[in-house]
Amino acid sequence: FTATNTLPLLYKGLFEFWIMNIQGQECLAAVLKENMNLALLRKYHKQLEFYTARRCVLFFRNMNYYMRDTLLNEGIPFVCGELALKQSINCLKKRIYTYGDV
Repeated sequence: FTATNTLPLLYKGLFEFWIMNIQGQECLAAVLKENMNLALLRKYHKQLEFYTARRCVLFFRNMNYYMRDTLLNEGIPFVCGELALKQSINCLKKRIYTYGDV
């Protein structure tokens, strides 16, 4: 993923970005750094897919049942749980460095 400069600067503080491969298709993995409300998650998920032209999978450390059910009903891909997060990050292809991070 080389077009990190096309993302709004706000996303650097909200997410940690990785590229992952799911059944031969590259996806953007957005690991949420802090909790946020569901309306913002919907908005940011749509914008990330638009800006990157890739499917985006959201990673959560924890979530409530309402959020889980809503994300499932709306078809937003996500992974939840500390153990699932650690296992998934071990499988990720490479970290995306944004805005001068080295």
